[in-house]
Amino acid sequence: MTKNTLKTGFIASIILLSGCVYVDESSKNQKELDDKIEKSLSKEAEVGNVNIPSIEKGQEYTYKNSDLNSPFSTNEVVRPKSDIFPDLNREKDPLEDYALSAITMKGTLAVKNSGKQAMLLTSDGKIHKAKIGSYMGQNYGKITQITDKTMTIRELFKDNNGIWFIKMTNIEKK
Repeated sequence: MTKNTLKTGFIASIILLSGCVYVDESSKNQKELDDKIEKSLSKEAEVGNVNIPSIEKGQEYTYKNSDLNSPFSTNEVVRPKSDIFPDLNREKDPLEDYALSAITMKGTLAVKNSGKQAMLLTSDGKIHKAKIGSYMGQNYGKITQITDKTMTIRELFKDNNGIWFIKMTNIEKK
């Protein structure tokens, strides 16, 4: 080996070893941070003059609960009767034996002078035709609209007070 190669190797090893020196400055930084926190905690809080506005006395009101109905009263609230109710005397359509979730719309059929009819598949594999005005589902559902992609049904439900209300449901073609 030549002297220049040894010199170069020696210098390179010194440079490499000097890069591995670790200097811990975190204790110095921690001390500075602790000093700043201690200094800020020892300061007295400075409060300027605060002007608190005076509040004028408002109008007095005496609450009398004797004028109100008791929430524990057994008297029933009289509500107006609804004019919505199902026709219980009509003959049921075959599709009223199925829940709406058991009926799938598969397509439509255009019939001359009769409008569109929906082609429906029930959960037991039977195919049914239905038109606007036909009843289906177990909640007095009546078909109000048929398009190429959807069918709208008006269902009737009774609330806890015995009053009937309407819910519109759409069935999409699958």
